[in-house]
Amino acid sequence: MNIDDLANYDSVIQHQPPPQPGEIWEIGESRYLMIVNTVDDRVYSGIVISEKTKFMSDYNFVITQNISGISRDLLIEAWHLIEILDCHLVQKVGNRLSREIYDYILDVYDKSLENKNQNPLSFEKAEKSWGEFMEKQVVAYKTYQFTSQLIEAAIVNEQEIRSLNQPEIVLNQWLEDVFLSGWQKLTDLLNTPDYQLNYSLRSEVQMTTIQGIKSLSLGEETIATVMAVNLESNDKLGISIEIIPQGNQRYLPDDLLVNILSSSEEIVKSFQARSADNCLKLPKMKLSPNGEFTLEIISGEVTIREKFVHIVHD
Repeated sequence: MNIDDLANYDSVIQHQPPPQPGEIWEIGESRYLMIVNTVDDRVYSGIVISEKTKFMSDYNFVITQNISGISRDLLIEAWHLIEILDCHLVQKVGNRLSREIYDYILDVYDKSLENKNQNPLSFEKAEKSWGEFMEKQVVAYKTYQFTSQLIEAAIVNEQEIRSLNQPEIVLNQWLEDVFLSGWQKLTDLLNTPDYQLNYSLRSEVQMTTIQGIKSLSLGEETIATVMAVNLESNDKLGISIEIIPQGNQRYLPDDLLVNILSSSEEIVKSFQARSADNCLKLPKMKLSPNGEFTLEIISGEVTIREKFVHIVHD
């Protein structure tokens, strides 16, 4: 099993019903496994069984075909307990061993642990090497699962911390030329040679009252949020929002999703970028005094949220 197999392991069809203790499963290469335990939904432990009946010893003994239900005698390697991925369990064969035989095999296994064989047979060395190879795949799978869980937890934790530490953006402060939390006044940047904005945006934003811009990193791509704010009647704010690519990027990410959330964090409006979009313009909205909304931008595994408020003191 290579790393691609591990990455797609969740797509492997699970056995129905799952293997049970005492069942014998074919695992290929003239070997079988007596199931002992379910480690997790993808990993099982079991005692290795082979067809090489001539290698009998204190901890290798023969089980006859009338007991196993398989068309030949088999060698129980009672010393050899391994963990194995369920994708190696080809099919259930023969009879499920009785509880008496099952317990006897595990008793022999326990004795093998107490009396380590200092001079194993060449057959046992080969079987042990094969078992270690199978268990390395289990370790790789568990490491992949654990790493994936850590990454997912880290992403969630980072988003929660970012959300907790992210200050509210007081939009009416922009009317007083106060820009905080990474936001900048757009007109201060329009004429700088190292800042790239398309001509249509330049011509439009210069007609509005006040505009702010903020660069956002979405992993390998960078975008900018441009927000125009006008003071309207009854102390309401008129708000226009555009999302544009930055730097040498001509288009927005194909999977870019922009949500407007209410104060209770429910999605009020949702906007999806299309292929080859070089601008995502949201419909103009109005924000009442002491109102608030959250702008949520999602691309891939990156989620960025910012809360905007309009504070009016009585």
